[in-house]
Amino acid sequence: MGKRKKKSGNEIDSKRQKSGKAANSERPGKEKEIFTSIEFIQLLQDPVLYVKGLQRFCQASRLFRDSIITHDVVKAYISVSPECSEIFKCIEKGKTSSMNVCLVFETFFTILLRTGGNLAETYASVGVSMCRRILQAHLRELYGALSLRNPAKVIVPTLRMLTSMVMQGSECANDVVTSLDLGGKVMTALAKYQPAPKHEKQGASTNVRLCFVRFVLSFFMSDDVETLKQVLEARGFVDAVFRGLPKDPASVIHIFLSGLLDKVIKNLKIPKTNKIKLLAAHDVLLSVAELFSWDGNYDIDLDDEDEEKDQEKSADTCKTAGIEKIHQLAYDFLYHSCCPFKYGINFRDKQYGTSVRSQNHVLLKFLIDLKGASSNKFAHKLVVEILKACPDLLTSYLLTCNLSFDPRPSEK
Repeated sequence: MGKRKKKSGNEIDSKRQKSGKAANSERPGKEKEIFTSIEFIQLLQDPVLYVKGLQRFCQASRLFRDSIITHDVVKAYISVSPECSEIFKCIEKGKTSSMNVCLVFETFFTILLRTGGNLAETYASVGVSMCRRILQAHLRELYGALSLRNPAKVIVPTLRMLTSMVMQGSECANDVVTSLDLGGKVMTALAKYQPAPKHEKQGASTNVRLCFVRFVLSFFMSDDVETLKQVLEARGFVDAVFRGLPKDPASVIHIFLSGLLDKVIKNLKIPKTNKIKLLAAHDVLLSVAELFSWDGNYDIDLDDEDEEKDQEKSADTCKTAGIEKIHQLAYDFLYHSCCPFKYGINFRDKQYGTSVRSQNHVLLKFLIDLKGASSNKFAHKLVVEILKACPDLLTSYLLTCNLSFDPRPSEK
């Protein structure tokens, strides 16, 4: 047998460089594979592959938002098909599984997120027409997806879609309010959603509840006062969130109370009557007062400044500081709701407590039911501020509360 000819070092290096170039030329081709709007429409027309098309569309839009790819498939599609008829046909074929309906709603959310955001100047009409078609023709599918019989991965995209619909503008927000039964059993149950422990992780309930809270708060971003009034008057919608606050993590408590304080309580355009209807609902004020003793999961990241200061602090110290922030937020919410006449629910006593009648019945009931007024510093401070603002409550409150004081120990 003939001997093999040994290759020189230069030949080996040149071959390695060629193979490396070939490999590198293949990788970018796979990474930068563009999913076009034409390919998306073709997949949607296939009765089997339309699911794959929806999945690829959502994935491509996420990659574009994260600046991983440069091709904007959402803009390309709505410029070719502004009515989005191909997507609507996916749930108009007849019986469709809840997972496929959820995928369609996820696709709608992807588009509405852009038409209500950086594409609003050119394609706002696309989002408005999409919202109206969903509300006029697909309420049955929408309510079906929000049913508690579904897992969280079906409910969450539906709530995100509804939130993005409201964020299209005051016109769409009003359409959602008038079309949906906000005070119905379906909406009220979402605020109290709890997953089946055998089938879902415990964190799923927080995701559903957080999405529901964001949906509720999305209405308050609207400047339409009439829409805000309708939302506040829907019994069991906004007030349903309050009852679960003592068991919520800090992120849910913060986003809800701070949002409601800025957009509703301190909003002078909203009449005092509507604020009273909200806060006078069953256990609303007491649920916030329960947060004075809150000791739950503080899952909010520290700010950069706080993080630098707290680098050497222990985890227990940081948690204590976080819990104190929640206590302070609850106090701020109750103080601004009950004490200032400018935007609180209290009425001024022109006779400075000398009259027999009192107009502040809601606050009197709250003070009587409030526990820990003598032991908790925030509850104690709140009672003092309310009585200072409403002296007409002083006599009635002192007659109903049972206070006992131990004598001061003598030095002798």
